[in-house]
Amino acid sequence: MGQNVSQRSRRVIWTRDWTVDSVAVSDGRATLKYLAPYVMRGPVSDWRVTSCNEADSLDDARLVLQVKRSGTSRYRGLPLTVTEFIRRWLMHVLPAGLHCVSVLLGAALRLAQQLVEAVSSI
Repeated sequence: MGQNVSQRSRRVIWTRDWTVDSVAVSDGRATLKYLAPYVMRGPVSDWRVTSCNEADSLDDARLVLQVKRSGTSRYRGLPLTVTEFIRRWLMHVLPAGLHCVSVLLGAALRLAQQLVEAVSSI
């Protein structure tokens, strides 16, 4: 097989042209607060699913997910079909070969160090 999945994934990630539109809005503390739970656990804690009906089919199954808007501290119930909940949850699953956020963070830190070294040598 040659390269393992992780090596192939990194090659694809770092050789692909990416378009990023980002705007700094603060010192990054809010971003870290948002991303920190993903490092240690999944995107949805058990307490956020407050009800789920018993249904005969997946199409009829519904649940209520507790969500809050950015910048607020108040949670509200968001009714979802189970299939919509699964779709949203799967958006947080990492690509094959990237088993945790630290893989990306380590690569980003190494790249940042290389950039600092390149700029300082000019």
